[in-house]
Amino acid sequence: MFTITKLFWLFIILLAVWNLFRIIEKRQALKDRNDDYSNKESSKSDAESEPIAAIYCATCATFAAVEGCDRTDCGIAD
Repeated sequence: MFTITKLFWLFIILLAVWNLFRIIEKRQALKDRNDDYSNKESSKSDAESEPIAAIYCATCATFAAVEGCDRTDCGIAD
């Protein structure tokens, strides 16, 4: 029959198996999250690697986009 000792060990075994599955699920979720993050990161770095056309502004001593500089006294403010 069922004794307190058998029920205790059954509870311990069930608790161990349940925790084992929780650990496996957490590792899988962490791996999936890291894979998603790395996929987003690689696609983001591909998008950022495209060069942007720029013109050197001697007045500002910086580079400005092709549209021109924002300053009014700039020579390329067209």
